[in-house]
Parts: sequence; C-alpha cells; structure tokens
Amino acid sequence: MEQIEALKAYSKINKHDAAIQRIRLFCSKEQPYLAFSGGKDSLAVKYLTIESLGIGKFDAHFNTSLEPPELKN
Repeated sequence: MEQIEALKAYSKINKHDAAIQRIRLFCSKEQPYLAFSGGKDSLAVKYLTIESLGIGKFDAHFNTSLEPPELKN
C-alpha cells in the first residue's frame, strides 16, 4: 500500500522543474561539466542544464565509457 501511495505522489511532481532545481543546486555556472554520449538522455540533460543555468555554451565531454562493449564497436 505504501508503494502505491509513493507512486501516486511521484506522478504529481513536475519532473522538469525538479530537474532544473537539482541542476541549480549541484552545478556551478563557472564550470559545469557534462559527460555527453550524444544520446537522447544526454541531449535532455544538456538542454536542461542550459535552461537551468542560463548559459548557452559550456564543455560537454564526449564519454561512452559507460556503454556496454557491444555498443562501442
């Protein structure tokens, strides 16, 4: 029953605004660092970072070291 209530509460959270708040809390405007793979998740985080920090240009470091070996070849 607690899990159902937790899921109902989570569905009411504005995920976009929550992401913006977390980025502002944990990321510095001076030197944001983004590990970027070029995939849809990386693109979403990149655009959320731009929106939350109000900066148009920062270093996004291409990194696929977390990908399974099958996807690297």
